[in-house]
Amino acid sequence: MSNSENPNRYYLELGSVPESLHLVDIGGALWRAKWVLLAVIAVFVAAFTALAMITPVKYTAEVVVAEANAVAKTDPGSDSAVPDIGVNLPSNEALAMITSRDFINRFIEDNNLLPVLYRGQWNAQTQSWKVPAEAPTLWRAYKRFSRRVLDVGKDAESGLIRVSVSFNQPELAAEWANKIVAEVNEVLRANAIREAEETLAYLNQELQRTASMDLKASLNELVKAQKARVVAANVHKQYAFRIVDPAVVPEEPAIPKLTLLLIILGTVLGTFVGVTGVLLHHLVQRTRRSAEAHV
Repeated sequence: MSNSENPNRYYLELGSVPESLHLVDIGGALWRAKWVLLAVIAVFVAAFTALAMITPVKYTAEVVVAEANAVAKTDPGSDSAVPDIGVNLPSNEALAMITSRDFINRFIEDNNLLPVLYRGQWNAQTQSWKVPAEAPTLWRAYKRFSRRVLDVGKDAESGLIRVSVSFNQPELAAEWANKIVAEVNEVLRANAIREAEETLAYLNQELQRTASMDLKASLNELVKAQKARVVAANVHKQYAFRIVDPAVVPEEPAIPKLTLLLIILGTVLGTFVGVTGVLLHHLVQRTRRSAEAHV
């Protein structure tokens, strides 16, 4: 049977070529295309170097906190413990509040962070947006802050919570991290005082209305518990979170030597793309020449 009658003969013969010849063939193809390879690698390195130059360096400041109710249960002698008064200090509520849209929007507004988060769109001299029609909204600011700036995580073993803030200004990163924890404590503390006082007002009204001694005794116990809650909230400033390790100004970026890492990545990707392209081109050309020779 002729080669034209058996189109698969070439591929069968190719598969029987010794591996050493394949390696030599590959090495020869790469050597012949060495300038193309170097050019591809150079392009990738240049591109990733440019990316490193325009990528803002971020610093991460972190606050480590413990849930106040956990501290109260495990350490009765701590200043956050309120023994034997029936006070349920918030924990899950505090953790959820940190990442809530309402809290983050309020934090951005109270600290006037829109011009800081969108510094490129803000005119510091005129104290106005460069293009008013394109001024960032709180909705956009919330997305940026929650995705790129704020990160909250809880260690499953220790139960400690880490509140991290990443920003290109290390002083602001530390300031915001500490402020976030402080404001969560203050908001929940104020809420607890207000709710307890409203409950007390209602219970006192019921005490005046009822004539049953048993009911009055029960109401008096509830009054005592609410008064204890007010005392706890007034005394303990770290109402929801007890600070274990406050945030300090970071001296090193979150990803050290970012430029070097990007250059290495560009070199690796450039080499991979270049070698793959050269080998595919060589394989196509060799297959075409062999097919033409066996026609």
